Amino acid sequence: MVIAINEEVLAHLIKRGIDIETILADVLFQLLIVEEDDNRRRKIYELLRDTECDKVTLIRCFRIFSSDILQIPVGREHKFEEMFTTQRISILKNYVKIIRDFYKYLIEDIRQALEENVIDKSKVEKTLPHLERLLERKENQLTLIEKLLKGSQLR
Repeated sequence: MVIAINEEVLAHLIKRGIDIETILADVLFQLLIVEEDDNRRRKIYELLRDTECDKVTLIRCFRIFSSDILQIPVGREHKFEEMFTTQRISILKNYVKIIRDFYKYLIEDIRQALEENVIDKSKVEKTLPHLERLLERKENQLTLIEKLLKGSQLR
């Protein structure tokens, strides 16, 4: 049996998305610091910038459903300087896959809750397009990360 989410649960799930984006931003920042290749460093910076934008988008979505004060988690440190480039990028890829899948599942839950009328349609209309764009951005990020892993020429 599948239980439809309500607005309170949705707010908590969006908060989890913010947590994951924060962790991803920390990983990207640490990768930026240890990266020696200028081209890869630029791409990592772009991913970091986009992730910070995604986090702001989620914070705005959270505020649609909750007036609670957000507490942003402290990230954990990776020992990237001791890893090969492919290991570093593979860890990054895993994090992006996790958040992409999270958005996919969240969007499915929101659509189901909307269908069952357990969530305010006007709030969903303000939120769902942003989440769909975030999902698309994560797909694009995975494509870029695949190029980084393969060592393709990036432009």
